[in-house]
Amino acid sequence: MILKPQRGWIRPVLAVAVVWSQAAVTAEIPALDCVIEPYEVVEVSSAAEGVIETIHVERNDLVEKDQVLAELEADVEKASLAFAHLNASLDTDIKLRRASFKFDERNKTRINELYVKKAIPLHHKDEADTDEAKSRWLLTKAKDDKRLAALELARARAVVKRKTVVSPIAGVVAARHKSAGEYIEDQAILTVIQLHPLWVEVIVPVELFGAIENGMSAEVFPELASSGMHTATVVSVDRVIDGASGTFDVRLELPNPDYKIPSGLKCRVEFGDQPVTPALEVAEIPTAQEAPGSAPEVSSASIDTGAPLPLVDDAIDDPAPAAVLCSAIGPLANDAQADRIAAAIGKLASRITPARQVETIIDSYLIAAPLQATEAATARIQEQIRAHGITDAALIEKGEFKGQISFGVYSGKRLAERRRRELHKLGLQVDLKPRLKQKPRIWLEVEAAEPDLSEVQLLQAVARIHPEVDLTVAPCGYPSAAAGDALALDAQ
Repeated sequence: MILKPQRGWIRPVLAVAVVWSQAAVTAEIPALDCVIEPYEVVEVSSAAEGVIETIHVERNDLVEKDQVLAELEADVEKASLAFAHLNASLDTDIKLRRASFKFDERNKTRINELYVKKAIPLHHKDEADTDEAKSRWLLTKAKDDKRLAALELARARAVVKRKTVVSPIAGVVAARHKSAGEYIEDQAILTVIQLHPLWVEVIVPVELFGAIENGMSAEVFPELASSGMHTATVVSVDRVIDGASGTFDVRLELPNPDYKIPSGLKCRVEFGDQPVTPALEVAEIPTAQEAPGSAPEVSSASIDTGAPLPLVDDAIDDPAPAAVLCSAIGPLANDAQADRIAAAIGKLASRITPARQVETIIDSYLIAAPLQATEAATARIQEQIRAHGITDAALIEKGEFKGQISFGVYSGKRLAERRRRELHKLGLQVDLKPRLKQKPRIWLEVEAAEPDLSEVQLLQAVARIHPEVDLTVAPCGYPSAAAGDALALDAQ
């Protein structure tokens, strides 16, 4: 090593460096007996008690993780789910309370104007104020009930899901303990074992304690000759010695991706000569220390310690991106409403993307006589109508229902049904036909700014600023929380 002073002075000193020596302590490890065992054995049961309806697998079948193995009878639970599904989709009470609130709000305004003009006494104003406040709280309660119904729907789905038994691991069905029709409470239905990888259990004499370490490789020879030789890796060495037998346990991991090695075999394991603890050598390396402010320059001739230099990989893998919580909130009627809601939840989101969806809804109900095959048949029905004194019937001349006789269009189904029953009593054959229209809806796909943002927090943020808006929160791509149907959204 050559030291070249820049300025000042140099005082030789000694530095101590620890280097790896090529020599290593080795140990002779004889061949040892071993046993090949499954990596994991799972007695698969059900999270709920009940009668087994179906078992989908048999003994020795290969199964994947999360594969459905068995199903319990769940007719009652499915009926409860259907009820919760319907209950969560109803919004009649909210519409009723909203209409009542708007009326009481208008009435309060009128009464207050009359009170200012001293046209009515104070108690009338007080009654109007109280009615408006009560209606506001009843509307809030109706919205809370809808949110509770959504939670009840989620609970009902979870109850039905508990009746389905899935495999917690990928492996082989080792045993089937129950059959369809049997009642289970806390018993195992199936036994599933994981065969990739396998465990190799070795009993090692105490004399070899310290000679086997984690990470060492070994050759495993199963007693089944066709299995051949395989390489396993030490993953566990007991730190407690069994005093009675003078042995300790060593566990190796044996890959078995094609399931060619059966578990339960006896085997022999050979470690061979393995490096145990590399010897350390201390070398004194002359160096120099310069006066403050000086910088020694070292030549390219480095000190050869006889050991290979470690390789340093400067490439650092980028960490996997964290999962982003995304929720769809809606439906919203127009862009203006979407802008208001986006502003209300802006602080909770890292990104908000509008997504448009077209919904087919029933616009009104038409009461009409069936289409007749000939004009003469239509004329006979018109004569029959006039004979009953009905004057509001008319022949539809264009459109989807051209050629049929109309008895009126109704916005509500209840009034339309009443009209249909009245005509049936007169002996007229009429049908109730819904008239459909396309209604655009907007959903806001919200990527949470914080990983623990909940759906309740989103709804509360909207309710504080816009309590009159009734919204639903669902996972992105699933805008119908009540129905649970996947709809493709075209984000703009």
